[in-house]
Amino acid sequence: MAITITFAMAGPLLLLTMTLVPVLSSLILKPMEERDTWLVARAKRVFLPILDWALERKRLVVGGASVLLVISLAAFPFLGKEFMPTLQEGAIMFRVTGIPSTSLEESVRVSQRMNDVLKKSYPQTKSVLATIGRAEKGETTDANYMEVLVDVKPESEWPKRMSMAQLSAAMQETLEEAMPTVVVAATQPIQMRVEELISGVRATLALKVYGPDLEVRIGWARRSSLCWARCPVWRIYPWRQTRASRRSS
Repeated sequence: MAITITFAMAGPLLLLTMTLVPVLSSLILKPMEERDTWLVARAKRVFLPILDWALERKRLVVGGASVLLVISLAAFPFLGKEFMPTLQEGAIMFRVTGIPSTSLEESVRVSQRMNDVLKKSYPQTKSVLATIGRAEKGETTDANYMEVLVDVKPESEWPKRMSMAQLSAAMQETLEEAMPTVVVAATQPIQMRVEELISGVRATLALKVYGPDLEVRIGWARRSSLCWARCPVWRIYPWRQTRASRRSS
């Protein structure tokens, strides 16, 4: 569809722009004397004297610009490397993972339990939609994995003022207490898909261990999980999933 729209715009529209539009403009528009608007005229009053001053002192201007360039390059390593801040999508996506032997009926029961807990504990919840296993448009997963989309009401209707991140963290903590048999990870719908496309895993930060020996890889995963456990805000979700898969094989 995108290719069709591109060809439709680049073909007839471009042809009309280069042929018909100039002819119609010459017939309809009357020639007028070009004049600067009041904003451009006032800007020229300030800009032209500065331009004359700069042209008369070329070495000073070039030297000052070079110094500023060097300072900016020196400050570059201390700047943030994130391209853009995290956008608030107005919805929360929970990735819920159970043990590999979880049946479809059990996953349905867990999703219904999540719906009841969220709507009872958080009046900000507008609707809860769970997708179990294979999504309508997505990758194939097992019945032990589900994606729960929580649509929230406008912030003006919230009983308590809080940020979306605080609400997401509070919901995740409540779900973990209500259903300790599953692993819950909170994110956002578009953010989750972008992270998955970039790293291949459903996580903001992931550690991949490669090698021919499965036991060695599991050992390194266990050591990594011990390092991650020192930080209370990190989850060891990837290692839990690997360990469960190992036991089921």
